[in-house]
Amino acid sequence: MWGEINRALPPVSRGCARKEAVFSPRMSQSNDLYYVVLRGAGRQPLFNTDDDRDHFTKVIAEQAAACGVTVFAYCWLASEARLAARISGVSINKFAQAVGKRHAQRLERDVAITGSHFEQKCRGVKVDGQTALVDLVRHIHLAPLKAGLAADAADYPWSSHRVYLGLVQAPWLATEPLLKHFRETEGDAVRGYMKFMGQGAENVEASASVVEPAGVPAPPRGRA
Repeated sequence: MWGEINRALPPVSRGCARKEAVFSPRMSQSNDLYYVVLRGAGRQPLFNTDDDRDHFTKVIAEQAAACGVTVFAYCWLASEARLAARISGVSINKFAQAVGKRHAQRLERDVAITGSHFEQKCRGVKVDGQTALVDLVRHIHLAPLKAGLAADAADYPWSSHRVYLGLVQAPWLATEPLLKHFRETEGDAVRGYMKFMGQGAENVEASASVVEPAGVPAPPRGRA
């Protein structure tokens, strides 16, 4: 199911159509890379079933295309979603609001949850030259290990780590920049990526602290 969902996405929603955006100083520039964290209001779960996670993946892909957002990595935990994304043309909050609205509609219909599902503002930390894309992607992919949800990142199906390994396909995900880096530095893209991830897995806490932004605490251990 996971591979099928990543390969065949429904038509793009207009929830964050770029033509609606009007440039302002608050909008991101084309080279801005962000560590984005979307959280459930009051830390309530964003996902109740695997179907919810599948739906959220579709929504991210749709709204990323509509908003001009490039997603390099993702990980869905119980009450938060983490992404490495390049934002251009619209604000981070505009993107987050479009995603939240679409996903909340599903929760209200299927789970009968009412009220605000997402925190009013997403956590968006701009990543500068001191924190490379490779470190941010590894940080996100190691989140399940740090939370005690898996002993091996490849065993956790709700992150893009398996896409980088070539185990599943997600054409909407921008994997080439990172794979190109390892192809040029290690000679083999996937093997170089696995080596880099393995080095981080040996000391998860140290690897996570490289890009763990202030005010974004780690999720509770043992929560998927």
